[in-house]
Amino acid sequence: MRINCPHCGSRDHSEFNYAGDGTLQRPDDDNTDLKAWSDYIYKRQNPRGRHTELWHHIQGCRLWLSVVRDTVTHKIASVEIIGPWASQYKQKPSIVSDNSISSQTVNIDTVSSFTSQNIQEAKQ
Repeated sequence: MRINCPHCGSRDHSEFNYAGDGTLQRPDDDNTDLKAWSDYIYKRQNPRGRHTELWHHIQGCRLWLSVVRDTVTHKIASVEIIGPWASQYKQKPSIVSDNSISSQTVNIDTVSSFTSQNIQEAKQ
């Protein structure tokens, strides 16, 4: 099965971690009702057909995704970034197609010297 990550593109499902049912509502943290927490943690449906799931791209961009997938055919209907970073990814990130240097390119020498300087300062 391949999941089309909105940030990284199409990837094998082995790069992702299945994180469960995407339709469950977590009880409030101050809720002390043990039945509500027990149902949230242990009571699961086993739906047949389209279902919303949570997936974490652990071997890629590390974003959380809401995936609508048919549990019979495994066909994925949609993939959406969720969480606090979702608003930053309304559009697919631009990719530099030629050999020019992007403004987002990081100079490795600068990073190395900055890190070395921080380590020396921390030791003092």
